[in-house]
Amino acid sequence: MTRVCALFCAAALLFGGCSGGERGVPVSVYYASQGYKGGAALPETRYFAGEGDIMLFALREMARAPEDSGRKSVFGESFAPGGVTVDGDVAIAEIAGDYASLSGAARVAFNYALFLTLTQFEGVAGVCVDGGGELSPVMREGDFLSRAPGIVPSQQDILLYFATAQGEIASETRRVVLRESESAEWYRYVMEGLIAGPVSSRLLPVMPPGTRLLSVGADNKVCGVNLSGEFVTASDGDYQNARLTLLAIVNSLTQFPGVSFVRLRVDGEDLLAYCGHDLTAPLQSGAEP
Repeated sequence: MTRVCALFCAAALLFGGCSGGERGVPVSVYYASQGYKGGAALPETRYFAGEGDIMLFALREMARAPEDSGRKSVFGESFAPGGVTVDGDVAIAEIAGDYASLSGAARVAFNYALFLTLTQFEGVAGVCVDGGGELSPVMREGDFLSRAPGIVPSQQDILLYFATAQGEIASETRRVVLRESESAEWYRYVMEGLIAGPVSSRLLPVMPPGTRLLSVGADNKVCGVNLSGEFVTASDGDYQNARLTLLAIVNSLTQFPGVSFVRLRVDGEDLLAYCGHDLTAPLQSGAEP
């Protein structure tokens, strides 16, 4: 494994005349859109001045705040860019700190933005992450979808349901790129999106404050959702509000072909009742809770 020193040919363009002129070599740096809506990764242009490693420059720029307020860095507060090495056609990004804490949509958005940023350089076809000495699987182009698998054929759109001021539920569209081979990531993205709340000001949150997703997965058409105790303790106890919460969860998850029912758990225990609603049987799409 060698330190990246190739691609100085790109830096040499700085002195041999390039489109960037005196500003330097243009480099695309990818960010997430706010709320992961409108695209999982969006580029901004930065200019490499020819000092140091161009890949490391790109990685560090990813951690900086974007110029567009509608975008955000995929780097979290608990981890930071380290170095970049290359092994064959794979760029290995060293991430210092708690990279392992990333999960669900946040991890996928990070990986996709990192992949797009580093594979723009000649000779790089794969990317992996060294997070504290533990290497992630190598990510290549085929690991990312150009459209959602069997949900909306022409777009990568999914629906999250929230409450309205009229006491009903309504959907909000999110566009995102996720790995087809990891269907649990789709379910995790949905639940974390419901917990985070709506982007639109016309919609209202449905999850009790402080609720955390502990785990989620589907088996035999039943999606099991394990939530933290705040789902119960922070609830206002209102029957109608609980109805909207349950409908939002079920409608958001059963849009996927692999899910027809939802079973809720709290701290690993089956939730059999919720604010007057009987949950002894799994919740089903189209049925009132």
